[in-house]
Amino acid sequence: MRRLTLDQKFQLCSLVIVLITAALAGQLIYHSYREFRLNQKSLENLSLYHAVLDAANVLAAERGETFRLISDLRVHNYPQRRAVAQARQRSDGELKQIAALIKRHQEDFVVSIQAVDHARRDLTRARELADSVADKPLARRGGTEITQVIDELYYVANDLRPAIIETGMHSVETDRRISYAVVMSRMLGLAREHAGRVGAQLMVPLIKREAIGADRQQRIGNFRERLNDMAEGFKQQMSNYRMQSGLQQAREAMERDYFGEGYRLLDEVLQQGSHSGDRLPSVMAFTERYTHAMRSVEQMQERLIQAAAEQSQQGVVNAKREAVQVLLLCGALIGVLIALLYTSRRRLLLPLLQARHGIIELAEGNLMPLRRPRSGPEVEKLFDALDTLRSSQEKRVQAEQRLSQLTQQLKRQAETDVLTGVHNRRALEDIGEQLLTHAALGDWRVGLVMFDIDHFKKVNDVHGHPVGDLVLKMVAQTVLETCRNEDNVGRFGGEEFIVLVPLADAKAVRAVAEKLRRVIAGASVQLPGGRTLSVTASFGVSLSCARSTWGDLVSEADTALYQAKHSGRNCVVGLEPAENSASAA
Repeated sequence: MRRLTLDQKFQLCSLVIVLITAALAGQLIYHSYREFRLNQKSLENLSLYHAVLDAANVLAAERGETFRLISDLRVHNYPQRRAVAQARQRSDGELKQIAALIKRHQEDFVVSIQAVDHARRDLTRARELADSVADKPLARRGGTEITQVIDELYYVANDLRPAIIETGMHSVETDRRISYAVVMSRMLGLAREHAGRVGAQLMVPLIKREAIGADRQQRIGNFRERLNDMAEGFKQQMSNYRMQSGLQQAREAMERDYFGEGYRLLDEVLQQGSHSGDRLPSVMAFTERYTHAMRSVEQMQERLIQAAAEQSQQGVVNAKREAVQVLLLCGALIGVLIALLYTSRRRLLLPLLQARHGIIELAEGNLMPLRRPRSGPEVEKLFDALDTLRSSQEKRVQAEQRLSQLTQQLKRQAETDVLTGVHNRRALEDIGEQLLTHAALGDWRVGLVMFDIDHFKKVNDVHGHPVGDLVLKMVAQTVLETCRNEDNVGRFGGEEFIVLVPLADAKAVRAVAEKLRRVIAGASVQLPGGRTLSVTASFGVSLSCARSTWGDLVSEADTALYQAKHSGRNCVVGLEPAENSASAA
């Protein structure tokens, strides 16, 4: 048997040392990775729990907006209805988000999936009931209906509670260190719900302006007793997180804002409504102050979850750091060669390839700056040259863009009426001649609608030229909004306007004119002092034939407009059915 050489022995010993080190490193990496995954799972569960709590708070915000809606005197309070719609959109988004998060691990959260589905179904029913009540005048909204709306909305909160419990339990199972935070945040959520129910008990008396009955006062007292018990529990549990920044301030803010200011507000309202509802505040005033006080409970809950998340995140960071350190120690045995190859590739080859790519991008017109790699002075000079070339290209492109913008601006100014923003007479003539040329080639017809604002001189004489300008702007804007995109609207002169209708027949042209006549007659201009001014317009219409010129089309419409002026105004003349038949013949 041949004896091993010293080099072979060294290689063999080195291999044994590497294998032993790799085995030890593997054990350390396994334990570090296991700890890392445990902390990561805890953070994921806590994030899901946080999302469910946020959804409950968003649903509470929707309840508040709904209470404001059903208590409003105005049936069509569009700002409040928009606020309710936005709140509903936020609620739907939160429920959709937590449903997606839960379904990623649906085998662990069966109860939560059912809870979210029930909440969605009950929320839809509660919204329909709330909308039906809000559509009635306030005098016809019965106390029973309002109470039913409130109860239906709180059924949704009850539906979501199993999801809060289940996600909280999973968070605690993966990391016992955050158990206090989970329990306290759940208690704070329950406190937020009880606080909301206290306010909900006052909704019917506030809306109906009636005395607060003894049974309601008793229920409010029961809720407040539970809230007081929870407040004592918060004080005892806070010792576990006394070192966390911001928690003590959040608890003090909650005691000051809700258990202080909020309780004083409740006492004040209960005293005012003990015998009569005449002295009760408005629902809007009460809900503004009360929801502001309740917000401190949500902020306390949010800060507590943040503290727990910071703790879990720190565990993830520590476990990750430990795993990285073990990997670095293990990789140090073979890292020298890898580092040399990596450095050569990163500082020489990749920068050259990146510079080549940058030159190609510049040639194709992409002026985005390249990220400079860490490299030597030679490569730095290469990228300096690329930056110089890019700067020159940017200046050229900017000059071309400015020239194009200036050209477009001058063209718009030359073709646009300054006062009304529609085409001017010159632009109308150009467009009309182009349309007539295309119509002759394509065997179709162009309709022209000419109209004149009735008694416009009287408007200027009575109200002044500024009001006359407002009338012109209003008419132009109304016509623009009414016409199709392919129609061309312009100011022909003074108070005369023209609408060019391509691909038209006599019936369509008259229909356009009649529609514009009705719309203009129905519009109005707001005058100083709250008054309004309405105007009418007289219309003349014409339709091109195979050899029509722009002058022929305008002259025919102008003649019809003249007849409309002498036929009582506010009418459409031209292309009457009899005339259409004659033209066809």
